[in-house]
Amino acid sequence: MPVPLFRTLVSLPPKSVAIAPNTGLLFVGSCFAAEVGERALSAGLKAVVNPAGTLYNMESILGALQRWSDSCNNCEDHIYEGADSLWHSCLHSSVCDGLSREECVARSQEAERIGKAAFQKANVIFVTAGSNHLYCRKVDGCVVANCHKQPADEYVERIQSFEEIVSHWGAWLSTLPAEKRVVFTVSPYRYAKYGMHESRLSKAALLLAIDELCRQFAQCVYFPSYEIVLDELRDYRFYKADMLHVNSVATAYVWLRLSEWAFTPATHEFVRECQSLCKRVEHVPRRADSEQYSLFEQETERLIAAFETKWGIPFKR
Repeated sequence: MPVPLFRTLVSLPPKSVAIAPNTGLLFVGSCFAAEVGERALSAGLKAVVNPAGTLYNMESILGALQRWSDSCNNCEDHIYEGADSLWHSCLHSSVCDGLSREECVARSQEAERIGKAAFQKANVIFVTAGSNHLYCRKVDGCVVANCHKQPADEYVERIQSFEEIVSHWGAWLSTLPAEKRVVFTVSPYRYAKYGMHESRLSKAALLLAIDELCRQFAQCVYFPSYEIVLDELRDYRFYKADMLHVNSVATAYVWLRLSEWAFTPATHEFVRECQSLCKRVEHVPRRADSEQYSLFEQETERLIAAFETKWGIPFKR
């Protein structure tokens, strides 16, 4: 009799993405995208994570990708002074906030510069959506990436339909260079403020829209991180204290499943060697002035040089 697993394993899609050590990765979307993207960075991979800050809805994520894939770089029309006396951007998260308009403009332009450069180098774009709820400024109708804790009566909330998501994303995907791959995921964050039923409806709309986009565009694929958390882990011990955000253990597990699916054999070897070097570099000696530690440092430098020669990739300290 086979030993039971005591859990349901989520089937992964056919391997259609191959992440090599030098593959350019761009992570865009919710806080879950940021956490998974940070795993890629710590593994030594060539990743850029959320240049515009955390983005939750599909419309704002699409807007960022459209700007980065286009020659337009004007964000000044979407900058305003908030009730908190800070300057904010409708197109970015709080990472671009400033004490003055000039500071906010400069930060927004830098975010766009990073986003454009990352998009041009990206071979695989990871898109993680959290919700289909949109918030639009009453003054100009702009869909905001973040409400920046401004008064609620400044916004109108609406639900983006399955058809609208497919239409807007389809128009952009039809212009995307064939060599770029898009990996869609849905954040497992639970929107308790909507109510659990409405939160599930929101996720369902995203899942349906993404499924349709993957049917229409061969360069798109869905990775089931949402299902992995809900069906494989399926326990509150994998959530943070608020019981809404997944914790680092869950993120590490999703990253493991993603690496099993997308990494080439060489990438697994690269990551193991890179993380081994990171441990050496982070080592804190009892006596930094000892001859033993001096020899340890020399060996570390030799190993780093050998690593860079082998892979042709600079080691990030």
